[in-house]
Amino acid sequence: MDNITGKTILIVEDDEDVCSLLQHLLSGKGFSLSFAKDGQAATDVITSGSPPDLILLDIMLPIMDGFEVLAKIQSLEGWSDTPVIMLTAQDTADDIKRGFRAGATDYIVKPFPHDELIEKIMSLL
Repeated sequence: MDNITGKTILIVEDDEDVCSLLQHLLSGKGFSLSFAKDGQAATDVITSGSPPDLILLDIMLPIMDGFEVLAKIQSLEGWSDTPVIMLTAQDTADDIKRGFRAGATDYIVKPFPHDELIEKIMSLL
């Protein structure tokens, strides 16, 4: 686990309960977390900061949806190589295809097995 200590994850999620769950799951593993509650806040982080080691991105967000945020991530040098896991309730085949075509590294549907999320994160870092 030493290789993940201090690794940074940007969580773009508007649901407080999901944010609390992710904070509990991931901070206990040694990850450094930051949060954006809507698409505009995520875009502000993306355009003003350095990239995290990984991004967890919801699709259904206020102001700007996750696909728009992902397009912004993909357009910026230094950010486009950042692994992005779409973590969303959008579970249709079209949504999943759209996520991968837009540049998502992985796609997890809520509700999700906690161990699966941890394993996917670990495999990308």
